[in-house]
Amino acid sequence: MENVRKCPVCGAEIRGRSDKKYCSDLCRHDWHNSRYRSQRLYADRINSILLKNRRILDSLSASGTGSIPVEHLAYMQFNFRVFTSLRRRLFRPTLFYCYDICYYISRRGIVHIKNTSATTDVC
Repeated sequence: MENVRKCPVCGAEIRGRSDKKYCSDLCRHDWHNSRYRSQRLYADRINSILLKNRRILDSLSASGTGSIPVEHLAYMQFNFRVFTSLRRRLFRPTLFYCYDICYYISRRGIVHIKNTSATTDVC
């Protein structure tokens, strides 16, 4: 009697090559998609926070507001814990980047914003 192989996704009998693991391309795709779904969901959640932060910063920058109190930015539901990169500077405030928009928080609690995509110089 021949050893009957079963698909790990749907349980159907596998026919064809001896090293085939799934009964169809659909099952193979389903298995790989389910394996990486949690990683994609986490990345999507972080990216949506980043995009919301960028929209807030961009709207303030476009309206001519170059600085705003931290409390007002927090009231607009800006998430200060999520940013794309940062640059630490000696004896100066740390620069935070949200994609192409740079901001830093002064000692007085004021957030200074600069859109670096419009210019070639840094924040």
